[in-house]
Amino acid sequence: MLFKAFAKQDEFTKAALSGNFNYLMYGGSIRSGKTFLMVALILLLARIYPGSRWAICRKDLPTLRRNLLPVFNKLRPEGFCEPVNQSTWSSKCSNGSEILFFTESIKDDPDLNRWKGLEVNGFGLDEANEFMDLSFYKAQERAGSWLIPATPENPKPRQPKPLILLTVNPAPGWVRRIFYDPWHNKSLTAPYFFLQALPKDNPYLPQEYLDSLENLPELEYRRYVLGDWDTVEGAAFSELRLETHLLSPEEMAAFSLRPWWAQWSAADWGFAHPFAGGGFTLSDDGTIYVLDSVRRHGLLDTEQAQEMTRILPAKSLLECWSGADMFARRKAHEGATATVAEVWAEFGIQCERALTDRVPGWQSVRRAISVRAPNPATGRPRLRWLDTPANRDCIISLMGMVIDPDSKTGEDVLKVDADREGHGGDDYPDMLRYGIATKVPPGEMPVNEKSPEDYLAEGRDPNQKFGPKDAEGIGPNEEDTYEGVLGSGWSALDQFPEGF
Repeated sequence: MLFKAFAKQDEFTKAALSGNFNYLMYGGSIRSGKTFLMVALILLLARIYPGSRWAICRKDLPTLRRNLLPVFNKLRPEGFCEPVNQSTWSSKCSNGSEILFFTESIKDDPDLNRWKGLEVNGFGLDEANEFMDLSFYKAQERAGSWLIPATPENPKPRQPKPLILLTVNPAPGWVRRIFYDPWHNKSLTAPYFFLQALPKDNPYLPQEYLDSLENLPELEYRRYVLGDWDTVEGAAFSELRLETHLLSPEEMAAFSLRPWWAQWSAADWGFAHPFAGGGFTLSDDGTIYVLDSVRRHGLLDTEQAQEMTRILPAKSLLECWSGADMFARRKAHEGATATVAEVWAEFGIQCERALTDRVPGWQSVRRAISVRAPNPATGRPRLRWLDTPANRDCIISLMGMVIDPDSKTGEDVLKVDADREGHGGDDYPDMLRYGIATKVPPGEMPVNEKSPEDYLAEGRDPNQKFGPKDAEGIGPNEEDTYEGVLGSGWSALDQFPEGF
């Protein structure tokens, strides 16, 4: 007996061998038995399927030597697996199976050419959060490409299902997007599987060790011991939390966008990399609300404008703070062709040049999301998001941003580009930076306006007509009601004159 699975490991093993899943991720903390489980499963698969080929991967060779080989050597059954040949970086098994040891080595092979021609039945990606998402996609391409050859001893070999096993610590990026967030939202389905495991799930850890972990700094303890995926090492926006900055269901039910509130929007243009847009409003108590967001990959200028007009109030589009790309005449826009800003203007979107200096922009975002220095009128952060799917993605994207290690002041945020499929990247954060760095004066409630609270205080139905006409007899249409204006969707808000 070289390996005896505890309960969580046994649950993952059953899922891996069930045939129901292709991509299975385990972990989410330190000391949860991640690497031992992955290596043990690869050895088991090599034994179940004679003549099969499996690859165990780490991000680079020093890490593979230091962390992976000792575990393999502990679990390797003598007489079944040979010691690792460090010339070929493989271990041959007595039943014809082979286990390869493979490194991502992204710095030496940024185009991932080493993956080409790699024929295996499956992979074990140890500490997958350290890999690029492109490497995971390559593993998907290569898993199952090895066909077990027939032999006299095994004339009709069974072919295993393509399989990728992943171990992980909490991290932003693709492991969170593909596995954790759908799992957390109870929407993760086959062929994907995730099992959260914490140090407390490992019965072989002494209580004294578990107690000592409480001496870790708070952020490290929350991330590596409690498995808190909202805590990121070196996070640029460590105060950001979904439960704090996203409106609760009760707040969403009570939220009303008042006609006199200032509104604006922001956009980060892109084609090869995604474009991102969002709408903002400033309430009477000084809270900035993100109304909704949008992020799309590979859209034309006109399609981007259509997306903006589809999700955002028309009033917010009259002032769209944008990066320099919106105003540049690119090679694709030579001659008489228009800039992006000119194209968007045809859709009622008036683009303005945003503050693009990165450090002051990020400082504005940090002030807006601060919990330590909240809005004194509310006791909550100055920046809140309405609960929409895109706004959740926007917050999660911002939570994954880290400090640029080359920043002299430590205040700049590391630039991150999306992959070729449009995943990842800092498009949402850049859009938000443009929108928050803009100083927009607050709107004022008209003197004759009555809010729903005013009506309720008088013991009257809030769905009554607005306040009386002014001295010149100018007032709202007699048929307009508060509910009619504020309850019929974004477009209805913009059918009334400014100051109404």
